[in-house]
Amino acid sequence: MISDFIGKIIAGKFRIDSLVRETEVGDFYRGTNLTTGVPATIKILAPAMAIDQRYIDRFMRDEKAAAAVSHPNILNNLEIGLDEHGTPHSVYEGMDGGLLSALIREKGQLPVTDAITIAKQVASALSAAHAAGLVHSGLNPDKVFIDSDVSIFAKVFDFGSRTHARNSMSAVGYLSPEQCVTPPSFDQRSDIYSLGVMLYEMLAGERPYNGSTPAETIAKQSAEPPAPLAAFRQDLHPQIEPVILSSMSRNPELRYQSMADLEEDLARIGSEIGADIPTVTAAHTAPPVAVVGRNKWQTAALAITGVAILAAALIYVTSVRQTNPTASLAPDANSLPVQPINPATGAQEDALTKLGDFGDASLVPNGSMELPGTIPGGDGFNAWGNSGMPPAGAPLSGSVVPGPPVGGPQPPQYIPPGGQTVTVDPNGGSVFMPNEGGVILVPVPKSDEPAPTPTPKAPAANTAVKPTQPEPKASPAVIPSGVKPETLAPAQKPAARPAKKAPPAKKTNED
Repeated sequence: MISDFIGKIIAGKFRIDSLVRETEVGDFYRGTNLTTGVPATIKILAPAMAIDQRYIDRFMRDEKAAAAVSHPNILNNLEIGLDEHGTPHSVYEGMDGGLLSALIREKGQLPVTDAITIAKQVASALSAAHAAGLVHSGLNPDKVFIDSDVSIFAKVFDFGSRTHARNSMSAVGYLSPEQCVTPPSFDQRSDIYSLGVMLYEMLAGERPYNGSTPAETIAKQSAEPPAPLAAFRQDLHPQIEPVILSSMSRNPELRYQSMADLEEDLARIGSEIGADIPTVTAAHTAPPVAVVGRNKWQTAALAITGVAILAAALIYVTSVRQTNPTASLAPDANSLPVQPINPATGAQEDALTKLGDFGDASLVPNGSMELPGTIPGGDGFNAWGNSGMPPAGAPLSGSVVPGPPVGGPQPPQYIPPGGQTVTVDPNGGSVFMPNEGGVILVPVPKSDEPAPTPTPKAPAANTAVKPTQPEPKASPAVIPSGVKPETLAPAQKPAARPAKKAPPAKKTNED
């Protein structure tokens, strides 16, 4: 309970004095540092959530993120931790004055100069947070302290994601449309939307969208535009409403894309209407609190160093340490040779041995090896077996003569056929011709019966038709030596030779 913490000591030195407000995950109290007597603002995680370690971790994470940014318009963090009772807490600087929500309820419509002054200071605080990578994501008038003793001065607090704020009547009206869908999303433009709604409420005295339930508020937000500010007051600068409508666009792409741009326009309008906006100097240094994390320059340096190391490693691997795959692969000592599918019989090896040397396999017809019986020559490898010159392409007899291992096989050598060799002297007689002189006549019988005409066969489809050769005429028969023509049969007698003409008579002087 809230009253359970009033009057108690937190972390051994901070006394809880009074409640400031309740939030979605914790409560803010006014307190006093008993050691120094300085006022402090203390945030304590709700007891119902403090029993779950997940909520404790989220609480610590959000508080450490907020402590990383220091700005005059941000309620700065001083201490984060667990006390001796295990209570998660966060201690901030003390703040006089009250909440912006209470100021709106008290006065309704704020003066235009006050509204622009508060909006400009809130924009300045969030611009510094966005530059550090921190998004509020739950901005509303309950998250802004206002000190108005001397002049209007605003301080933003309670950074962190609040997904369950969609179920809160006091928070849902300030959430951007993208935060009200499932799953929700947000970025710095979500804070711009929330600030536009707050500025509208400060000038109109009420929120642009009001519903009896959170769901009704969300439905109005996505279905209808807000009522014109001219319906509430007539003393507005002509550029104020366009700035608000641009901030509250339902499409994030049509809003201001940075809080710094919105701050610049608010400062310009404030100077034109004479608003007394305090000049502050943004300090981006971290406050004196133990914060886990690094600043953006350290992160950038680490990233650049990592990229350089990775690039150097890639260059070393791809250029310096080039490897030869054939040399780097070591043989497996336990490996086995490739085994045939069927048991080895030796038949194939024996057949290959008998084939001999065929030379280049590309010279074999049809690209296939044929059996030795089909090789020209008719008797295996000896193409000289049937006498005569072997056909073109036939291997020579004993085509390969084995040679020494170093020199390899010798080139094919000619081996002449066996048998008696007879040498014929061109200047003398031949042993195959008779010694008698004269002409040898060989009788050739002539048949009176006509030669039978063969029946022509139809040529094959792929066979070229050869031209018909004329029948050769019979040559005159030659009478052998020592045979008289009278003794020959009529059919064997040679044809009578024509009589030779007598040579002409010589002329004499007497003629």
